[in-house]
Amino acid sequence: MEQQVVELMSRLINLQAVNPRSKSGSEGESKRAKFLQGELLKMMPEISISNYDIEDPEMNLIRPNFTATLKGKDPTRSLFIICHLDTVPEGDLSLWDTDPFSAQLLNGRVYGRGAEDNLQGMVSTIFAMKQIYDEGVKPEINVSLVCVSDEETGSTFGIQHLVKQGLFKPQDLIIVPDYGTPEGNFIEVAEKGILWFKVEVLGKQAHASRPQEGINAHLKGMEFNLKLYQALKESFSLANHLFEPATSTFEPTRKDNNVDNINTIPGKDIAYFDCRVLPEYNLKEVLSFINSFAKNFTQENGVEINISTVQKEEAPPPTDPESPVARKLLSSIAKSLNPEGLKVGGIGGGTCAALLRKAGIPAAVWAITNHAAHQANENSQVSNLLKEIEVFYTLMRDL
Repeated sequence: MEQQVVELMSRLINLQAVNPRSKSGSEGESKRAKFLQGELLKMMPEISISNYDIEDPEMNLIRPNFTATLKGKDPTRSLFIICHLDTVPEGDLSLWDTDPFSAQLLNGRVYGRGAEDNLQGMVSTIFAMKQIYDEGVKPEINVSLVCVSDEETGSTFGIQHLVKQGLFKPQDLIIVPDYGTPEGNFIEVAEKGILWFKVEVLGKQAHASRPQEGINAHLKGMEFNLKLYQALKESFSLANHLFEPATSTFEPTRKDNNVDNINTIPGKDIAYFDCRVLPEYNLKEVLSFINSFAKNFTQENGVEINISTVQKEEAPPPTDPESPVARKLLSSIAKSLNPEGLKVGGIGGGTCAALLRKAGIPAAVWAITNHAAHQANENSQVSNLLKEIEVFYTLMRDL
């Protein structure tokens, strides 16, 4: 299968599917979805495809979502493997050794944006299904690849839309191949809460040669953000060793442009935080702390600070490590790979599984990855991809 696997992965990378809410001008996921459906029907002519497209009015685009299903002996239950079609933007091109949207096979790895996140899981699922199909095996329950849009910016037009359609049931087995370890020995059953917020600092613009006539919003913003970062770490310091890392994280990330020229003191400065918060804490509590901290800083420093929420998702209840999906996945990994230290645990959050758990539907996350997602020179190691095929094939065969 290796040549076919690399070819399909490469063609999918070459069909750009950058999330349009991440990069202005992106055409979204439709071309990739249309191509993929055509390939699935060529590979498995009897596969059943159902579309769940939704309009994104702000982007003036249709966001595609679909299922590709091999019917099982019991059609009332399904194994769903959920992958996302969209990718993050390429980032700084100078950091890439290859064209991010022209796949290259180098030293046993396929390079390109989306290779690991999430095309590897998608391609491994497809070829596991093809193996079952080619053998003429009718699985015990339906086996369905689910391809969704919008995972990289909150999933409003992706998995959340499908949950609202009532597609998934608690008795289904649901796997999201969107996080893993290089050894393939970790199954994710829990995710932290997600809080993204914007910090807007308002000072007074002035000529840089006369700083006493202004209030440097950039300087005050740096001071505020550093102090807030330290205060959040100290105030929400509990550890839960189900998760890796075991503590909540509060990372300053994006920084918006303030002024275009060097010799102006900025009157406005904007930065963002990405926080991944343990389920022991309520996000309302964290936000209340942030707003109170901003109010005190404002009073002491003569600047106005506005905090606004960009994304807020409370930590959902974890999937029971003894649930059917976790047990079956553990068994398939053990049979196929027998890795050392096979365990279940939690991560920072952000996969489709969290939104399913929030709706009361158990889900497990597993893949074999080298943690190249969102980085320059993102890649998928072909040997990992082939191992994933083996695990998913074993799972589908043994349902």
